[in-house]
Amino acid sequence: AGDNAGEVDLSDDCFDLSDNFITVTREEAVIDCEDLVNGGTVALEDGSTEATITIDDEADILTFTSDGAMGDNFTYIITDSDNNVLGIPDGNMQDFNGAGVGVCKVWGLSYTGDLVVMPNDNLNSLDLSSDCYDLSDNVITIIREAAEEDCKDIVEGGTVALEDGS
Repeated sequence: AGDNAGEVDLSDDCFDLSDNFITVTREEAVIDCEDLVNGGTVALEDGSTEATITIDDEADILTFTSDGAMGDNFTYIITDSDNNVLGIPDGNMQDFNGAGVGVCKVWGLSYTGDLVVMPNDNLNSLDLSSDCYDLSDNVITIIREAAEEDCKDIVEGGTVALEDGS
């Protein structure tokens, strides 16, 4: 192995090479990420893809589901309306109460390799994993609104009277 067949003795006795040869071209396999990952679709536990929560003292824990996702790894990514990453929950639930007023989007991410996206990154400006990845075909929209305070708990009108007390 490794010798040039046209320049060395191939046998210690008589030998002859064929008059022709077969050329074999070896190529590295190209991996098509579409065959390895699919972000699927995401929804809330009740099947909806939008929720409005009130920012108050009560927890607003929402549970996410995924359908059709495929790949070695899967996670949810929470972004603002400009696709800046706010967080990557450890599981399929998140409390949105402490996030403040605004709109969040929840994406599903199927990936191989290592997750490289981090909070404050923008989904549109970098690779999300060290290998193949695919975001969900849709998003869950979370609208976070300020709580309307009950005015009766804040102000007291008191009583009024004329100077003579009537």
